[in-house]
Amino acid sequence: MSPNPSPPHPLPHHLPAYHPGTGKSCPEYCYVLDYPNQLEAKETPKDVSVRLNLIYQVLALNKKTRTSASSDQATGQLTDSERLSLLLDLTHLAIEVKDIEMASNCVSDLLKAERIDKATAMELECVESELSVLKLGAKSEKCTKGFVKVWLFTSLSQLRCQVHIEIAQIEEDEERIEVAMEQLKKAYSLCNKGPYEKYITEELHRLQVYSGVYDSPKELEDQAIKMIEQVRRNSNLQHSRSLLIKAGLALASDVFQLVLDGENEAKAIQLLKSQGVQYNNHAVFPEEKRKELQEFGAKTPESVPEWIMYRRQIVVTWVKVKQLLQQQIGPNLGMDDEQSNDSQAPMIQALVALEMYSCNNSNLMKFTVPSLHELEKQILDCTWSDQLLELEVLIRLMQLANQNNDDSLLMRCAQKAFELNISTASSTDSKMHEKHNYKVQQELLSVAASIKGQSMMKNAAGDSEMRISAIRTFELSASFYRIANRGPTAVDDPEDDLKLVAALYGLLFHIYINKGDWKAGLKVLDDAIRDMPRCKQRLLLFKHRIMVNTRLSHGISMDMQKLKDDSEEYVSYMWHRVAVFSKEITDQLTCYQNSIDVLKNPESNWQKINQLIVFGEWLYCNGFPQSDAYCQLDWAVDLLLSMKPSLEIKEEAEDHFEKENQSKIDNLVPTKRQQLIGVQSIDTNPSLENLQDVRQLETLVIAQTIMAIVAGRESCKQHCLMAYGYVMCIWQSALEAQDKGKLKMLPAVMPTNPEEWANFVCPSEVRDTFKRGSSCSLINKKSFLRPTYSLFYLDLLVKELQAISYTHLTLPILQLADFIATEVLDSKSLSDFYHLRCRQEVAHLKDRRLHAAKENQLIENENLAETLKDSNKEMMPTMSPVMNRKKLSGVSVMDVWINKAEVLLQLAFYQPARTLLAEAHMVAKEFQDKANLAKVLYLLAVLANCEKNHGQAKLLLKEAQSIGGNEYFWYDTITCLIRAIQGENLKNSKEQLTNLSLPLMRKLASLKLIFVQLSLNILNLVIMKDKKEAEAARRKGLLQLIVEEFISSTPDYTPVEKEWVTVTRSLGQKALAQLASAHNLSNGSEEIRSKCLYLTGKCLRLLAVKVDPINPGFNWVQQMLHDLEETNDDLPKQAKFTKDDEQIESKPVDLQLSAEEESEQVESKSESPALQLSTYQIEKCAAKAACLKKERAIAWVYLAHASEVLIQSMNLALNNQLTDILAAASLDMVECFGQFDPVSASQYLALHQV
Repeated sequence: MSPNPSPPHPLPHHLPAYHPGTGKSCPEYCYVLDYPNQLEAKETPKDVSVRLNLIYQVLALNKKTRTSASSDQATGQLTDSERLSLLLDLTHLAIEVKDIEMASNCVSDLLKAERIDKATAMELECVESELSVLKLGAKSEKCTKGFVKVWLFTSLSQLRCQVHIEIAQIEEDEERIEVAMEQLKKAYSLCNKGPYEKYITEELHRLQVYSGVYDSPKELEDQAIKMIEQVRRNSNLQHSRSLLIKAGLALASDVFQLVLDGENEAKAIQLLKSQGVQYNNHAVFPEEKRKELQEFGAKTPESVPEWIMYRRQIVVTWVKVKQLLQQQIGPNLGMDDEQSNDSQAPMIQALVALEMYSCNNSNLMKFTVPSLHELEKQILDCTWSDQLLELEVLIRLMQLANQNNDDSLLMRCAQKAFELNISTASSTDSKMHEKHNYKVQQELLSVAASIKGQSMMKNAAGDSEMRISAIRTFELSASFYRIANRGPTAVDDPEDDLKLVAALYGLLFHIYINKGDWKAGLKVLDDAIRDMPRCKQRLLLFKHRIMVNTRLSHGISMDMQKLKDDSEEYVSYMWHRVAVFSKEITDQLTCYQNSIDVLKNPESNWQKINQLIVFGEWLYCNGFPQSDAYCQLDWAVDLLLSMKPSLEIKEEAEDHFEKENQSKIDNLVPTKRQQLIGVQSIDTNPSLENLQDVRQLETLVIAQTIMAIVAGRESCKQHCLMAYGYVMCIWQSALEAQDKGKLKMLPAVMPTNPEEWANFVCPSEVRDTFKRGSSCSLINKKSFLRPTYSLFYLDLLVKELQAISYTHLTLPILQLADFIATEVLDSKSLSDFYHLRCRQEVAHLKDRRLHAAKENQLIENENLAETLKDSNKEMMPTMSPVMNRKKLSGVSVMDVWINKAEVLLQLAFYQPARTLLAEAHMVAKEFQDKANLAKVLYLLAVLANCEKNHGQAKLLLKEAQSIGGNEYFWYDTITCLIRAIQGENLKNSKEQLTNLSLPLMRKLASLKLIFVQLSLNILNLVIMKDKKEAEAARRKGLLQLIVEEFISSTPDYTPVEKEWVTVTRSLGQKALAQLASAHNLSNGSEEIRSKCLYLTGKCLRLLAVKVDPINPGFNWVQQMLHDLEETNDDLPKQAKFTKDDEQIESKPVDLQLSAEEESEQVESKSESPALQLSTYQIEKCAAKAACLKKERAIAWVYLAHASEVLIQSMNLALNNQLTDILAAASLDMVECFGQFDPVSASQYLALHQV
């Protein structure tokens, strides 16, 4: 302050005046207030800084002395508000004189203040901003309003230009060339002669040339462009080569012809000779290398360690040339006997082998490569002169080991690589610590650690210790990479430090949350928010704190205000999350309402619709009036029906740019008629035919399904039918959609009835079009953004339709679910589940024709277990449970297994259901998944009931109920338990009744046996008749068979004949059923039991004769031959029965010919041209032979069972002296053995006669 200070400046109203008698002698205080006058005195900047520093020290001292005093009035010290005001004024002065250090100190003290009002806090934020600008120095001019405005608009234009370029690239990838050109035109209108102008011009020209399919460019460059573009879109390698040759000749005919001549070895030699190249000489070093050799005094290049670096490039080129010339490399890997004595030969061989592995990844010729273990031995046996090269070679070997799942080799290479790092770090050679080499080394070690971590994670399923080791390995990789990119002396980036600090706080927070300690997690967030400066990372911590405070029932209004600068969609999302975390119903209601109210803009309609649907569902589930829930859903439907489809949205933000630059674009590329995107009016009540946006239709299906559930069973029919109609619209719009890139209409293959839907298979061409297309009318990942969410509501819709007896309408819905599972989720297992659901619905329809149509498409009964096993290969653990609740795009594999098993149980496919449940049970126990374990135990109990193991079912249900579940779980388990108890009681009753022998029961058994005897007599007559007709037909000539087949007509049966045909088809099965029933009633009567066994054996023998294609079925073969001879004269010449035929037919027939007999038959046929068969005839004969062999095998099984049962009958008859049954059973044994075992047949015949 000057010796004669000017009068003091008037005091601010919020500061006390200085009074000489109060003891507050504070000249610095007056200096702060009188600073404008001091500036007029032209005090030097140095003096000003000294004075400001003095004032700051006084204010700091004032704080210290005040804290130890008992009263402000007693000591005459400043109050907190006075001190903060002075610090704020001092900060303004420091900024005005550009004293950055002083201003920073003042701001730091102000930020540490405990109590500060809103006005002071706002002023402090402004001061911080001024200080930040001041720190920029000469760059501060960039913070002016005008500069920021110009920069902002320029950046936005460039950003929009980049966006249009990216969209154009996407459209081009989807083969929509015209749309891509439109996007490039818009990008050109925004670039304003910027950095993208040349690129856009070239791209537009390229697409224009390519889009002219029928135009032939005049310029050679344009011809080359067109051919190159055709190659990019062509998968035919040979055709692509010819096009590339033409393109090369068009661009540089002379030079490219030399390249083509290079493919002719006689021409990569004539050319080299013409240029003076000498062969089989030592390689020549570059000039600078020659000088180094002279300095080292080396006589040969190979004696210098650096020589390998030059050899390496030669090796890469040589191997690639060998592949292009389609020449294999020998086992010596390019080294002859003389070169193998070279000290560096092993290194060269190792490099050659690695390059051969690399070249095998291309579509060209594949090299015959040594095994990985041989390659490892070559690498380890080498003496590497360059450790960086050795490290790179080891890492490449690690990559190969990882690709081939050779974990032990990978770990050995990783250990060797890390040892190289240790040896390098301890080396005193200064060259190894050069900056570039050090960076390369750290990058390579980062790659090595990353590959090792990937391998460990792949094998760490269920092993927590290995997972931790893998995480540490990834941390090591990150540290290597950080050192490589920053260097040991690099300065930390503040932004990176903030990210790291926020990430560490977030990690600590989640650790506490995973332990369930919400209060400790909240403390971590409070500390983080207090310690971190204002930044975007700090805002994320605020969002975490909102969720925690919600869970702990704390206030969140202050934290929610921090989101005021976020988009309304994100604020709505946060309110939704708060609603989910809230405990009280009233809080949840308020949050759901807020999540809807904040969405004001039409651009947020999709999120608003989703929030309304969720809110309506929540209201219904929490007991609110039905009308309240219905209102929200109805509002969502109204918004959906009034929305513009994505096809009708027109871009309007860039119209002024298009008008200004249209002339330039016209000069650049001739434009065609502009496409009109969108319509000018919207129908708020569109018909189903006008709804083509699949996403819109899918959301309507969900809304109508929920409305059906809310309405209840009595009123849900309308909503179910509306939802079904929207599903049909999805199919209709998708199958009739146009591929806009090719303007090709897909065939309308929409099924029209349940039978066609049951047999519907979407063509592969249509599926491919759906995948590639971007139209809103197609079924793909772009239209079904939440596929598992959609599948959940489609399942609900199926259940609702079943409840109102509209089962026939469920097939299109299940087919859509199947398509989503296959094409959107790419889940074979989930697709199989919906196949089973379709089969289940077909069974419910009780329509045999529909069932038969679906039978071929779905899984066959006998192969179902194998099919399911194949479809679950990626999910089911084979040798070890490596699958830990893997997710299929949000679908739990465990849920798929359980749902599939449930459907299989309903379809009575018990064995595949048992396989799935066994796998699910093992995985649920392994990972302590109690909820799914309870479901699996319940289904295992259902399976046990189905298999009559009621005791086991009761034990399983007891274990399941010990785990517990929701009300539906208890209902299902109690119902299943009742069935188990009932089944067990019924089984006990049957066992008690089995020991009874009542006269009425024996009478019923006798009647059943009489019925069986009549049935078997009829069956015998039918079989004899069929066998005679078949034998007669077999002996007819070919011409006679053709004529008879031509003149024959379909039999026209009378009602009696129809009934006869129907009865004869099931005689054997009905007889066996009656015999089983009679056997259960035969207790106490050995005669009935013996006769029952005898008739069972006879029935099985007759069935064997019926099935056997060779057994003539007659009691005596001689009688058959006699009968045929009597009619022999009446047959045509071709059908005459000769003695040779008799000899052949009287012998046992063996279908298994020896190899010699087959070859002799083939040779005999080849000698006679008239007997040669075509390929089709041979295949037909082979199929017929396979069928005969199968029927023959079935007949043998029948005969084996018949013999066993007949022997039991004979033993029982012998023990009880039942001679009539013994004689009859012996005669049937003669029929079983007569053709195959004459000795045994004779013995049984003798027993029959006795």
